[in-house]
Amino acid sequence: MAFNFDYRTRISTFTVVAAIALGVACLPALAGEPLLSWHAYNGTIFVTGGVGEEELEEINAARGDFNVRLLMAEKSGPYVAGVHVVIVDASNSKILEVDGAGPYLLVRLGVGVYQLQVTYENRRQDRRLDVREGTSQAITFYW
Repeated sequence: MAFNFDYRTRISTFTVVAAIALGVACLPALAGEPLLSWHAYNGTIFVTGGVGEEELEEINAARGDFNVRLLMAEKSGPYVAGVHVVIVDASNSKILEVDGAGPYLLVRLGVGVYQLQVTYENRRQDRRLDVREGTSQAITFYW
C-alpha cells in the first residue's frame, strides 16, 4: 500500500522538523551553557570573544581569572575580531598564537617579559609586555 504525500503532509512534516531543529539549536542557551570556551596553547590559558551582549557578559565575568586583557578596535570606534595574535617570551619562544581573536583576548601569563605581535587586515603592531607578580594589564590596540 502506497502512502500519498499531499502538500498538507509535507508542510506538517517540514514544520515538525523545523521546530525540532530550532529546539536543539536553542538548548545550550536555555541550559545556561557558556558561549565562550577556554583554550590552551603551549600551556597558556586564554579565552577570546566578546561579540554580542551575552559573550561580553561572559568576558567581563572571566576577567578576574586572567592577568592580561587585550581589546582590539578601529580608531573610529567599532571593535574588531579576526585578529592574529602572537606572544613570544624573552627567549623568543612562542607562548601563544591565536588566529581570529577579538574583540577581547584574555590571557593568563607567568611573570616575565613578552613581545606582542598583533595583526589585523595585514597591519601589524608590536608591543612589549612586562608581566609582574600580582598585577594585571589591559592593552588596547587600535587600527
